[in-house]
Amino acid sequence: MAVAFLAGERDPYQLAALRNWRVKASEEEIARSLEGNWQEDLLFVLQQEQDGYEFCQKQMAECDQRLQQYLQQLEDRSHGAGLPEEKRKERLRKKKKGNAPQFDLRAELFRMTGTDLTQIDGIDVTTTMTILSEAGWDMSVLGGGSSINAMVWMRGMQRDYDGWAENGAKGWAFADVLSVFKKQEDWEGGANEWRGSGGPIHIRRPKDPHPTAPAFIDAARQMGMPILDDVNGPMRHGAGYINMNIAADGTRVSAVRAFLRPALSRPNLTLLLNTNVVKLNFKGTRCVGVKLMTDGAVKDIAADKEVILAAGAINSPKLLMLGVGEAKALRSLGIDVVENLPGVGKNLQDHVLVSGVAFKYKGKMPDRPADSNAVEAEAYLSSGPSGDTDISLVLNQLPVVTPEVASRFGTPPPDTFTIAPALVQPTSRGSVRLASNKFQDAAVINGNYLGTDRDFAAIVRVIEAARELDP
Repeated sequence: MAVAFLAGERDPYQLAALRNWRVKASEEEIARSLEGNWQEDLLFVLQQEQDGYEFCQKQMAECDQRLQQYLQQLEDRSHGAGLPEEKRKERLRKKKKGNAPQFDLRAELFRMTGTDLTQIDGIDVTTTMTILSEAGWDMSVLGGGSSINAMVWMRGMQRDYDGWAENGAKGWAFADVLSVFKKQEDWEGGANEWRGSGGPIHIRRPKDPHPTAPAFIDAARQMGMPILDDVNGPMRHGAGYINMNIAADGTRVSAVRAFLRPALSRPNLTLLLNTNVVKLNFKGTRCVGVKLMTDGAVKDIAADKEVILAAGAINSPKLLMLGVGEAKALRSLGIDVVENLPGVGKNLQDHVLVSGVAFKYKGKMPDRPADSNAVEAEAYLSSGPSGDTDISLVLNQLPVVTPEVASRFGTPPPDTFTIAPALVQPTSRGSVRLASNKFQDAAVINGNYLGTDRDFAAIVRVIEAARELDP
């Protein structure tokens, strides 16, 4: 699908802004920029335009065929495909009367992005993936969150790693993983006891922070919080500028850019796009390979040595439970039990981020720098007398509120920034379970958010701290 071609090394938001500037810029301005800091990105954009045109000419037939398939899927949904018989008939009756929703993916993408789907190099990755995902397709991008999220580089607390090691996870103590973190990094301040240099991921603080960031840190100082020069050196109680995995030239350093693309030439590595693992293959209780769905065809891939399951907090247990899990639950879904492991799918832990405590900027809010990730400062603090860091305040340099908040209090004005209270050490535990024995069906997720009195008290405390901070 077209989205697969967008899993590139550069930040789509920054490239989109550069494209918009390029359309308006004079030839002299472009020539000057080709000699400045944006030389690499601008050359990339100009080459993309040529490559994109040639690519679209060669691949239009295939792209259009796939687009028609997607549109047909939406059309099928508009006819009620997959609905119970009575609801499907009701949907068809409405359609005949002209009341059923009509889906036009091409028009919807154009409305949301301002770019025709056929102009592959111009599509906004996150917006496109959101539209298609909401339409019911399984959307993914190379690099996962590192390719589309906020580029915040946060290691986690030392006590977490040490706790894992104490509970049997050999090799996961903080002293063990610190060397790995340091090898990954190219820290702007150079190597020291806590940081590494020369690694593939450039890590830095904001070069030209938005005025809200120093104001946030100053407010934290007035509340008595320690001010940290480096929030990862080590991560601890206090406030400071966020570490960001953004290169010196302002471009995103995703996991794909740092690790995958440099290794694609290796003879023992094959990258499959448009491919989902749908089942683990077992011989007895040993996993000997995987079953794939790629471009509509099912294939079996055998492992010579081992299979590494790294599908995330949701899909890893989902894949396991198609054979490994609580025997009674699996048998109730008609699944053959490979191994009875009741803990699979249990102990789901997720942090709670509240969106959000919004503040009106005094006057017109300045634009963020082009290389800003809009999350330039954060504070870590404790909700109780133990002093253990379990809550945080995240500065969002834009209005971020939930639809429920907006409906009750109104949509925030554009000159608004947000402090998002977060519970980062929840004591609540959720679960992931199967809905059926079909790999196509989404897992049933119970986050059990704020399921303990301690978590509820902690989130109330951090909301109060956000209001008290009031930069």
